[in-house]
Amino acid sequence: MKKALLIGGGILIALAIGLFFYLKNRKLTDFNPLIREKLQSLVLKGSDSLYRLTFDTLIADVIDSRLTVTKIVLTPDTTVLQKMRNTGNAPKDIFKVSLDSLVVDGLNIADFTSNKNVDLNVLHVRQPSVEVFHAKTPKQDSADRLKLSTLRIRIAKQMNHLAINKVQILDMNVQLHTLSNDTVQKTSKFRNVNFLLDDVLIDSVAAIDSTRFMYSKQALISLQDLKFRTKDSLYLIGLDSITINASEKNVLISNFYIKPNGTNKAFRNKLKFIKERYTGQFKTVELKQISWWSIASSDYFRADEVHMNNGSLEVYTDRSLPPFPRSKVGNFPHQLLMKSPFPINLKRLKVTNFDLSYQEFNPKTDEKGEVSFKDINGTLENITNDPQLIAQNNIMKLDASAKPMGEGKLDAIFKFYLDKAKDGIFSVDAFLHPMDGRAFDKATRPLGMFGVEKATIKGMDVHVDGTNYNGRGTVVLKYDDLQIAALKQDGDKLKKRGFLSFIANSFVLIPSNPEKNTPVRKASAYYRRDVHKSFFSIIWKTILIGIMKTVGFDSGVKKVK
Repeated sequence: MKKALLIGGGILIALAIGLFFYLKNRKLTDFNPLIREKLQSLVLKGSDSLYRLTFDTLIADVIDSRLTVTKIVLTPDTTVLQKMRNTGNAPKDIFKVSLDSLVVDGLNIADFTSNKNVDLNVLHVRQPSVEVFHAKTPKQDSADRLKLSTLRIRIAKQMNHLAINKVQILDMNVQLHTLSNDTVQKTSKFRNVNFLLDDVLIDSVAAIDSTRFMYSKQALISLQDLKFRTKDSLYLIGLDSITINASEKNVLISNFYIKPNGTNKAFRNKLKFIKERYTGQFKTVELKQISWWSIASSDYFRADEVHMNNGSLEVYTDRSLPPFPRSKVGNFPHQLLMKSPFPINLKRLKVTNFDLSYQEFNPKTDEKGEVSFKDINGTLENITNDPQLIAQNNIMKLDASAKPMGEGKLDAIFKFYLDKAKDGIFSVDAFLHPMDGRAFDKATRPLGMFGVEKATIKGMDVHVDGTNYNGRGTVVLKYDDLQIAALKQDGDKLKKRGFLSFIANSFVLIPSNPEKNTPVRKASAYYRRDVHKSFFSIIWKTILIGIMKTVGFDSGVKKVK
């Protein structure tokens, strides 16, 4: 009996060793046709016959629980695609995918070849190439979009579930082609894209699980060195890197920038009319608590906060060009928000440590004037174009502070009335703290042909109500010791006009407000907008008229255009 057991045990051990070496050496060659058929069937059925999967070799190793597939290509069937288009069921995005190899660890061959469950450990893909063809189609409502099942949902219907502990997609290159009438209108390229996904589950429940991103509980997606040109080729927009932490619902962008192509002169030569030139950057832009499900299911952008930190924006205008011929009515901040092609609900936009400068070239003086605001910190709240949310709160509010000309302090509150955006209704309340008025000299000399030789600003209160066509408000400017220098062009320099300066300071301008034993002067202001000029021109010129009236320069009000 004992001998029989030893013989039987020896035979079993021999059979096990033989089976091990057979499986190890054959690499499950006998199973390859079954696995190949299963993979191709999943793709074919899951895409309603739209996509075809081909590959060169498939090596399945049951001992190491590993599957390696090489030279994989996923392509759409053009005949099936045309039939889908004819019936209106074609997806807006068509894909072409190729990769040298795909490695799967933790493969259970029995589960995979059956039609039940697939549970994997790691799916590793390196350097894939993906082409996306995006067709511009009429906007669909959310109900219609939900009816269009994605490839992943259709694949999920072919089995009970597909679970993967970890997915690694490294160094992916993506080309996004935007189509119009089947013709490529624009191509954007994304290089070195990385996907790290944990706890991926594809089944009927996960397909509608709002806590998952791309079917994963945790996802980290990164892109580097992203660049693209604007449609008019005037600007290059880019960023150093973008990292999406889907599990925390956050996005971090590093060094976002916009740069004009060429110098001021080169930019000017591309224009027929006056147009502002922008140069800007932010060290970091962080989006917090993004609702991925709202974006994926219904093209609805929803987030709690966007925080833009350590940035600057330079705006340059060359007044030697002809005026812009078309009206700019309809381009106020809240009006642009209403023009968005999809609903937006952003609770808060924060800007910290931001510098803004406006430069204007005056051909009459052949010089550039500059108005700057340093160290801007502000919060814009209730950024939405959703009618239901606007009915609950109709005001988009900006509360900000800054250092005008790098000195003093300016506090301002902007209110944009979202329910009256068509008429451009807004208001501004601002307070300028005490500062040396000579700081404005570098703006008034080239732009206004006068210098500020002396002025002590004790404070300024401003209120402006604006519409598409006018600004109306009040200005209370408190100051002492106002003294200016009237200027004239002398060759390539500005020269003081002594007599005119004397007349202005002695007989025209009021040196202080309030004057001794008199109440503080309060000036009302009205400005009818030049529709070819910007939103900020209404605010600035309404305030300027109030300042002119306060200092006694009433004759200059008519020249404000």
